[in-house]
Amino acid sequence: EIARVRTLSAKLIGAEPEEIAFVKNTSHGLSLVAEGLSWKAGDNMVVYEKEFPANLFPWLSLRRKGVDV
Repeated sequence: EIARVRTLSAKLIGAEPEEIAFVKNTSHGLSLVAEGLSWKAGDNMVVYEKEFPANLFPWLSLRRKGVDV
């Protein structure tokens, strides 16, 4: 059933099924993205100042790598 939903989701947004990932919630997904990219000191990440706190924390944690948030 998950493979079918993945295929339908991919069609909906014009992606390939293998490009679709299901995560338990938005905060978890954002953490995976924030930690999965190759950040280096001096990189910049712009965030919305009124973002929901749990969705902001993954980006703020990049400061320890020298990323300007």
